[in-house]
Amino acid sequence: MSGGCFTPGPWTFSIIADDIEDEIKRNQGGTYSLETMAKFAEAARTIRRAVAMAERVDCLLSDDDGEEDFHKRWKEEVPE
Repeated sequence: MSGGCFTPGPWTFSIIADDIEDEIKRNQGGTYSLETMAKFAEAARTIRRAVAMAERVDCLLSDDDGEEDFHKRWKEEVPE
């Protein structure tokens, strides 16, 4: 594995999704409305999807995967 070509690595954004999900858990006291928390959850899901996409592109550009593997793994790893 080459280590990737993107700086910062896509995994950096996973930390943001983790932080958003932690905030959702901390909101048990109702600081924010359910509508706002739904948007937080949507943001975390979207970020995780973007991370999966960036990882697949990174593996292709870094020659860790060929084009056939890119498409196969995209189908398997990028959530709809």
